[in-house]
Amino acid sequence: MENFVIVFRNRSFNYEDLEKIKQIIQTHWNRGRTYISKVLAQQLDWRQPNGQLKDQVCRLLLLRLEEKGYIKLPPRKKSANNELRSYYRSREEILQDLSISPIIGKVAQIQPIELRQVRKTPQEHLWNELVNKYHYLAHNVIVGSHLKYIAFYKERPIACLAWGAAIWALQCREQFIGWTAPQRKNKLKFVVNNNRFLILPWVRVKNLASHLLSLNIRRISIDWKNIYGYPIYLLETFVDRAKFKGTCYQASNWIYVGQTKGYAKRINFYYHGQLKDIYLYPLTSHFREYLTGP
Repeated sequence: MENFVIVFRNRSFNYEDLEKIKQIIQTHWNRGRTYISKVLAQQLDWRQPNGQLKDQVCRLLLLRLEEKGYIKLPPRKKSANNELRSYYRSREEILQDLSISPIIGKVAQIQPIELRQVRKTPQEHLWNELVNKYHYLAHNVIVGSHLKYIAFYKERPIACLAWGAAIWALQCREQFIGWTAPQRKNKLKFVVNNNRFLILPWVRVKNLASHLLSLNIRRISIDWKNIYGYPIYLLETFVDRAKFKGTCYQASNWIYVGQTKGYAKRINFYYHGQLKDIYLYPLTSHFREYLTGP
């Protein structure tokens, strides 16, 4: 056991680290998993570039260690996904005053459209509710750095978008960039993933999706740098071929680079067989230089 080493999110943990983690769990057993995750992040001084603790990443680390039998965590104070979904269903009062009367027409007819960044604002709850109720994947907690946007027309929400951490390994993307494994490890944070995009079901406006993508693309790197302290050079997204054609990404000049292999990750990778198209969008013509250079 003294030779124990596990690598998680580019960070290595040895036997001594494991013993410290066990001690933290024992000391704070009655405080619950969330508290233990925060203490662990503090002890490891594991932080985002903007200084915020990576306590959610530490939670995933704890789950990985428990799954492999190295540690035992206290019982959940709340069950996992079912509790999360129940929580959001119980907050439907947020949507009670929402008008669902149809918005129909062309993009030019519903101007101006205001795109608001709502992460860590009072309107983040509205984003959560809309996505949980109307997006086919519902709402899941986004781990790590991320931003959320709501598009408004006359103070009525018409769409939701979210951007988060890029997928760790993606062969088509690495080939497109020209990445080596060490380069990817050092520069992955400069790539972000469009992991949610929802046009609300009562909104039927031709070309709205591509228009909103264009609006968001123009500001995403600036917003990201203002909040997290560094810019973005490349965007990625995945389109479920069984449900969508990816037309709005194609219309917004995203580049199709290939397909996924049919795997997903919940603590560990598992095969689900659902192939997805991969699209990339460079935010600068020098993206390869920035992503492969020193």
